[in-house]
Amino acid sequence: MTTYFGNVWLVRLVLERGLAALYLLAFVAVLRQFKPLLGEDGLLPVPEYLQGMTFRQVPSLFLWRYSDRLLNLVG
Repeated sequence: MTTYFGNVWLVRLVLERGLAALYLLAFVAVLRQFKPLLGEDGLLPVPEYLQGMTFRQVPSLFLWRYSDRLLNLVG
C-alpha cells in the first residue's frame, strides 16, 4: 500500500532534470552570444563598459585586461 505522497520522487526527479536541462541550454546560449554582444567588437564592448569602474563595483579579472582571446582561454 502506497501513501498519497509515495510517488512524489518521480515528479521531483523529472522536475529537477528538466530544470537542469533548461539551465544547460541557457548557459550554452550565453556562451554562443557573448562575443557578438559584449566582445571587443560587439554591440557593447566590455572594455568600454568597464572603463572607469572599480573592482568593488565590478569584481572581475577582466577589469584589468580584456580580450576575446583571454575570454576563450578562461571560458
